[in-house]
Amino acid sequence: MGPGQMPWGIWKTWARLLRFRMHDIAAWYAVAFRQMRNLFLFGSLISIQTVLFACQCSGPTTPCEAAAGAEAAFTGTVISISSPVEEVVRLTGKAPAKPMPEYLVRLRVGSVLHGVPAGQKEIEIGTEHGRSCGFIFEVGQEYVVYASRIVHGWLQTGRCSGTRRLDEAAKDLAFFRERANLRNSGSLRVHTNANAARQKGVLTMVLEHDGSRAIKAKPDRQGAFFFPDLPAGRYTLHYEQDGDVAGDPTVEVRPNGCVEAFFHRTPRMKGRLLLKSGEPAARVEIGAVDAHDLAIVTTVTDEHGRFELPAVEGDLHYLGVNLLDAATARAPYPRWFHPGTSERAAATKISFAGERESRYFELTLPDRLPERAIQVVVLNADGTPNPSAEIRIVTARGEEVANSTDRGSTLLVPLLAGTRYRVLAAAKGPDGLSPISAEPVDLEPGTEAVSLSMRLTRKGGLRMEDLQRPVPNGH
Repeated sequence: MGPGQMPWGIWKTWARLLRFRMHDIAAWYAVAFRQMRNLFLFGSLISIQTVLFACQCSGPTTPCEAAAGAEAAFTGTVISISSPVEEVVRLTGKAPAKPMPEYLVRLRVGSVLHGVPAGQKEIEIGTEHGRSCGFIFEVGQEYVVYASRIVHGWLQTGRCSGTRRLDEAAKDLAFFRERANLRNSGSLRVHTNANAARQKGVLTMVLEHDGSRAIKAKPDRQGAFFFPDLPAGRYTLHYEQDGDVAGDPTVEVRPNGCVEAFFHRTPRMKGRLLLKSGEPAARVEIGAVDAHDLAIVTTVTDEHGRFELPAVEGDLHYLGVNLLDAATARAPYPRWFHPGTSERAAATKISFAGERESRYFELTLPDRLPERAIQVVVLNADGTPNPSAEIRIVTARGEEVANSTDRGSTLLVPLLAGTRYRVLAAAKGPDGLSPISAEPVDLEPGTEAVSLSMRLTRKGGLRMEDLQRPVPNGH
């Protein structure tokens, strides 16, 4: 988890305690209002920057890439430019009921690469304002146009599509001529991990609507596979040595386009989590960490105790339960590594380096952690019970495990022994508006029952530092 990020449990706790922060929110708005006067002075500068930096895109670097992303590619001369949005407003006095292009450009069709029916003389395409990456056309000018059909049906183009004036399109025109007799095919380059590609050997391309047609290639030194002349269509990529492994990706090759695709099958750790009785450990959270104790991924076992976790090729993995966080209801066990140890030094070191994409592991859990009784009483500064106080108990990951909503000033709950928790308390102050709170209390791991009193001696509600994670067990 990176700096500045908070787990969902922490956000949920903040949300439930939001009413204690209303006074602070009001103060924030007062400061913000005063600052708006200064911000207004810079309004012109902000507007200029918005216009200058609203459209940022690199666009295709070659005509082949532009054609790969376009449903229609052609040259044409602009006949007229209209604004359908303005026309609707003029006729009805209302904004259009459905999205429309800002400008509609009618062109006389010249040369066609693909996407325009034979014999069609004119075509209309949409575009937007220049600041929204739209292309600025001029009546009477000639252009090479790359356009795609968007969800509402019309063809749309812009600065990011490769469209340009004809007098700046020498490479595009040369590409049009080159593809004149190859209009229903394209090329595909599939990038992979070089080591894995060399080990796996042949990559097969299977045309989806004609599964009997398989096109094969071998990798180059960089681990890429090149298919120079493919009939247009959608293809499935498959390594021959993978057998029936699921998850083959698909890619679409358009007429006259060159497509760059990436195929890296994620290694996976599969297996079963078992109880000491030998029965499956159903609905238990299991995960993996790397050598630096950074969480890679977690999942929850199914009803048969089965799990599947993605891995990172080349990285070292440790598999287990509660490797970073405190025990929770989803995993009420101590920190436990595969093959069955609480010590990292004795844990299985798992790594993938061009091997088969999945490996199988079984892990038997230790005994479930026992429970301990925790009683929390919230008092006012003068020692009297506060019946409106709210109590929250959170784990090391910031997940709330208990609260006192609608229970008055006392909370009695069973919590997992051997686990560290943090207890938080807040309430409305004597005036009924301003929040007050108690200093947070960390409950150290143990098995004995705990009776805890907390006094509401602080002005203000919970603070950000109150919700910082208590140190997890074993760290």
